Amino acid sequence: MYPEGDEAHNNAEKKQKIIDQLEHGFELQKETIKSQDIKKDNDETFIFKKEIQQTHDLVEKVLSKIDVILTDSKYAGLNPDFKLKLESIYEKLLHLRKSTNIVKLRDISELALQKIGEIELKVVESNKDSESRDLLQGTNDLLKKL
Repeated sequence: MYPEGDEAHNNAEKKQKIIDQLEHGFELQKETIKSQDIKKDNDETFIFKKEIQQTHDLVEKVLSKIDVILTDSKYAGLNPDFKLKLESIYEKLLHLRKSTNIVKLRDISELALQKIGEIELKVVESNKDSESRDLLQGTNDLLKKL
């Protein structure tokens, strides 16, 4: 802490002052590290919450698209296998939509969007109307976001 020839070596009061300064410096350093850890945790939490919100928004859009396909008469002539797969995906998304498992939500949403894309492509090919093209473009945009 100090050289042997220093007068603080023999003075107990000066020794205590040096020790107190060292302890104070150590405490300041601990507080700085602790506040940096808290800031880092807060930043990570914010990013995680933002990502969850974006994923939940995506899931809601996918659910609404599936709901339109399952209820709209324009899609009445769809292959029953497609409808069953879509209903299965719809049920999974309903159960998981408030989940925080982003990877699982994105995987199921991506699968749903692929199925929706297949269905909408068939509808576009059969109808070739502008509304169907717009639906297909919306689905492709959502897939690109994933």
